[in-house]
Amino acid sequence: MLFSFLAATSAITLPAPDPDDILKATDRVRLSQTGYDLSTILLLFVDPDGDVVRCIPYRTRGSEYVARQMCKEARRVQAKPASSRNGDPIHGFISARISVNPDRNDAEDMTYVDHPDLVLPLPSTEFSGMVATIVEVDETGAIVHCEGRTSFDEPSDADKAKVCEYLSTVPLGMTDGRDGVPVRYVRSIKVLVNPQEQ
Repeated sequence: MLFSFLAATSAITLPAPDPDDILKATDRVRLSQTGYDLSTILLLFVDPDGDVVRCIPYRTRGSEYVARQMCKEARRVQAKPASSRNGDPIHGFISARISVNPDRNDAEDMTYVDHPDLVLPLPSTEFSGMVATIVEVDETGAIVHCEGRTSFDEPSDADKAKVCEYLSTVPLGMTDGRDGVPVRYVRSIKVLVNPQEQ
C-alpha cells in the first residue's frame, strides 16, 4: 500500500482526511467486489466540522459503479477541516487518487492529485513549470486570498505572485454548504506556466 501527501506550509490549509481512513473505507468496497482493476479520483468536500459532505468520483478507469460506492464509503470519514487565512475552520476541497489492483486484497495506492488545473502562458516570466497555490474563495466565487507553495519545479516568489495575481481575476463559482447557502471555501489550484513544446 502506497500513500503520498503534500503538507501545507501556509496559513491557509486544505482539509486533511487520514489516509488510512480513506483506504480502509475504500477497502470495504474493494473487498466486496472481485476482479476490478480501478483508478479514480475522489473529489472530497469537507465542512468546518470535518465531515465529508460531498464526494464526486471523476477520471475513473474501470467500474464507475465501484467508484461511486467508494465515494459513498469515503463520506463516512472524518477529516481535519481546512483553515482560512485567519486560521478559522472553513469548507474545503481535496482530491485523492485511489488505485486498486485486482490481484491484492486492498487498495494499493492513494495519492493526492498533482495534475494541473490550468495551463497558463505567462509572458511576464521565463519560468516554465508547475506553480501550486491554495486559494480562499468567498461566497460569490471570487478568490480573496492566494498563496503560492513550494513545488518540484521551484518557482520563485515573484512567479508565485504573478500566478496569484492572474488567479485573482478568475471567477471560480459558488459552492453551497449542507443547507444550500453559498459558503467560503479553500482549494488548491495547480497552474502549469509556460509549458515547453515537446
